Formats: sequence, structure tokens, C-alpha cells
Amino acid sequence: MGVGTKTMLQRREALPIYIAVGNRVILDEIIRELSRQAGIQIVGSTSDAARILAEIARFQPWVVLIHCDLGTQPGIEIISSIDKRFPGIRIIALSDQSGLGLFREAIRAGARDFVIVPQDLGTLSQTLRARWTIHGVAMNKQEARKAR
Repeated sequence: MGVGTKTMLQRREALPIYIAVGNRVILDEIIRELSRQAGIQIVGSTSDAARILAEIARFQPWVVLIHCDLGTQPGIEIISSIDKRFPGIRIIALSDQSGLGLFREAIRAGARDFVIVPQDLGTLSQTLRARWTIHGVAMNKQEARKAR
């Protein structure tokens, strides 16, 4: 992340996130859980792989959460496309499968992180917050001040 990006993140009220998960039930649960969290603004979401790139261009999120299994198109291919077209966006790959092979594929394709979606989605926001803190992404103004 460049210095300019970090400064922009520190000025934001909330971190703009786009979510792409093929399973609509899981997508709705993730949206419901993350919507409760301070410092997060969901700017768009879809369960339709064909809409992802156009919506990222439209909504311009700073973080994209994308499931590796989108049903109609492999998430790994879309991660690669996002990384090539929007190199400044942080991509976090989601999966309900653990495995070194899938992890490596996601990272090679351009994901900055890989998170296994827990059975209890209530812990997902805590996991993401911890990961973003590790990567130096301030979630809100208060956390940005602490990071200085």
C-alpha cells in the first residue's frame, strides 16, 4: 500500500468494501454481520460473477472480499482480473475449504489475504478486523489515530 493510500484510509469515516459470494444465503449472512460493525461500509455486493468487475469499477471499493467458489466462474480467475484491472484494491479471498493449494492459487492470482469462512459468521468480522490491522489498514478515524 502506498503512502497516499494510507493517508486516504486514515481520512475516511469507514472502509468501503465490496463483497462477492456465489451462495446468496452466505452472502446475506456476511452482509448482515459486517453491516453491524463500525468502520465498515459495504458499497456493493453480488452473488453473480458476471457483475463483479463492472461493479468494482462503479463502486471503487478499497477492499474486495471474494469467495473462491462463485459457482459459474472460478473466483481465482476473477481475483486475477481484479488485480490486473484495479491494482490498488486489496483483495481478500474467502473460502469454506482449507488447503495450501487453494491458498497459494489465491495469493498468486493477486489476493492479499485468504480467510476461511467460519461456520459461525459472527467471528468473520473479528477475523477481518485483525487481518486489516496486521496489514496496516485503519478501520476508522479512531483506529487511524492509534496507528500513528
